[in-house]
Amino acid sequence: MMRTQMRSLLTSMEQPNIGLRILPYGTGHFHGTFTIIEVGVRGRLPIATTEASLTMTYVEEPSQIDILARTFQNIWDAALPEDDTRGLLHRLSSCS
Repeated sequence: MMRTQMRSLLTSMEQPNIGLRILPYGTGHFHGTFTIIEVGVRGRLPIATTEASLTMTYVEEPSQIDILARTFQNIWDAALPEDDTRGLLHRLSSCS
């Protein structure tokens, strides 16, 4: 990652609505991408999408959304805390 990108991430982390954590290599294998969207009052209308090479699937079944929410929480918990992420980005962006 280029230094300017790291500095941009550091700037983004100053926003109150942005949480960023680095997931160190080797902490686990998390395959695929997904997005969880909550419309309206928190939890009132959750919708998720999962993505593969050529497809995107909308998920509305609460039990499947719960699985994705637990997966997200596992990834979040395995990642560096935000202060450690910020420190690592500072160190890497200032290396010569």
